[in-house]
Amino acid sequence: MTNHSENAKTATCDNNVLANRLYKFRGVNKSNNEIIYGNYYFDGKYHFIDKCFEHRKEVYAKSVSQFTGLKDIEGKEIYEGDIILGYNNPHVVTFADGAFYLTYKNSSVRLSRTCGALKIIGNIFENPELTQTTS
Repeated sequence: MTNHSENAKTATCDNNVLANRLYKFRGVNKSNNEIIYGNYYFDGKYHFIDKCFEHRKEVYAKSVSQFTGLKDIEGKEIYEGDIILGYNNPHVVTFADGAFYLTYKNSSVRLSRTCGALKIIGNIFENPELTQTTS
């Protein structure tokens, strides 16, 4: 039998670990256009990113992106909206039907640990010009 109260004592707000999966988000801060990382919260009207429910910052709804649970070859966390160099072309990380995909032009491949040597070269928020070759 699992002792859930013991597990709760060791969990931290930053981790957001559910079912052995790390839930992290990022978004573009509306006040200064910087990317911020933390927990995601939607109050029915506004979208926020915060750290442990402190210093909540409003973000653009379309900029909210989730951590895939994977890292690139340099150890950087891969998020939805990242532009990845892999399979000899730049791909955008997308989310559809409950899974993350690498999308290039009109084709997609499911993102997984077996995708090989992937490298983040930017993201659609700070480097939109890189997506011109991926659509």
